[in-house]
Amino acid sequence: MSGKQSKPKVIADDIEFDSDLELEFYHWCKEAQELELLAWFEYHPEPFELTPRATFTEEKQLKTKVKIVEKTLLQPWRYTVDFVLCPTEKLSRLFHGLRFDEFIFVDVKGTFNRFGGDRSFAYIQKVMYYRYSLYINKVVPDQLFSKSFVPQVCLCGKKGRIRSKYANFDTKHTLKLSLI
Repeated sequence: MSGKQSKPKVIADDIEFDSDLELEFYHWCKEAQELELLAWFEYHPEPFELTPRATFTEEKQLKTKVKIVEKTLLQPWRYTVDFVLCPTEKLSRLFHGLRFDEFIFVDVKGTFNRFGGDRSFAYIQKVMYYRYSLYINKVVPDQLFSKSFVPQVCLCGKKGRIRSKYANFDTKHTLKLSLI
């Protein structure tokens, strides 16, 4: 056996997701679009540049002359948000806990991250706000589902039974009645 085993890819609708949580949120977005809560959404849009590349120049002695060479000291720091959502007026009638102006920017996180992802996300969130005036929402799918609705595809487990953690949550069907 070779060293490190890679995680199986999470794929739906010909899109390769970074995690199961992102897939669950994707399903929420699809159903929110069906309910006309979102006009559109995009997974992994173009990255934002948080800091540019840092360079320095030095002289390099060639056989007959001295050449000024630019070298990289630090690579640029780029950040790709997980999702961008375009909300409709209908979404403002639903309590969901997301902050937005014109668009909703989302980074999907779990409830626990043993590698300190939440700590680095806090830095990124601050830089994005001060550099671009964009607030990045940290979304934990289970918490969002409890405030809004659980996607139908996420409601049942592998054996087809309703997952106990979602048993008392609204679905798009029950939510549709309250939005009318």
